[in-house]
Amino acid sequence: MIARDVVVENLIVTAVATFLAASAANASTIQLQPVSDAFARLGHSCGGIKQQILGEGFDDAGNVTGYVFAATRCGGSGKGGGYHTTTYSTWLAVTWDLGGNVVGEITGTPDPDPSVAGAYHSGSLVGGANYPTCDNATEYDNAFTCLSVPVFDGTGAYSVQTSLYVVNQAACTASDTSYCTYRGILAHECGPSCVRCGDMDSDGAVTASDALAALRAATGTGTCALQVCDVDGSGDVSATDALKILEYALDPAVSMTCQ
Repeated sequence: MIARDVVVENLIVTAVATFLAASAANASTIQLQPVSDAFARLGHSCGGIKQQILGEGFDDAGNVTGYVFAATRCGGSGKGGGYHTTTYSTWLAVTWDLGGNVVGEITGTPDPDPSVAGAYHSGSLVGGANYPTCDNATEYDNAFTCLSVPVFDGTGAYSVQTSLYVVNQAACTASDTSYCTYRGILAHECGPSCVRCGDMDSDGAVTASDALAALRAATGTGTCALQVCDVDGSGDVSATDALKILEYALDPAVSMTCQ
């Protein structure tokens, strides 16, 4: 058994370096993607279509929910056009998967509508109640970023919030892309209420590092709760659990069953 544990540990130690090196470039947060049919929705595109993306929460299926405001401004020229600018815009209620990809959309407007100044921020009050965390130095600054309060899914493993970049806070609304930009941010994280099978360090992902930690628990040089590291449901933590965690880290199709 000891010899087998040593072999397993060597496999895991080697895999840790390989796996972590491969995943180092992966960010813990991703941006929610814009809708791909904005032109079909608006029927116009003058110099491009700008999309404001607001992450709001999660539906019962675990997908991300929120809104997209798409707009384009078309200007006339000369006497015939009268130099008049027409804005074509629409609100969409959007659903994203956990990869940040759009999986559904319908026409819908947030309540309160962030097109109305003060609904989602408060001018000289910086981010306002809905965007309480800002990186400005004083309340009179411009060109800074505020973040909304993150909303967690039912497991605590994912959260979504909106980043608001303010160019001019006196005239910043979701429908005026000249003065601010909204971006939905999806984070993969494991909060205090989240216990994931095989995720020893509670970082929201099962990796080779978790397998190594499980092996140390199996050999008595570490500890790990059964509901996390007993991935084969045997009633104890062994080298077999550590190997299965490693296999899962390399191939999520591998089955793990914690008590």
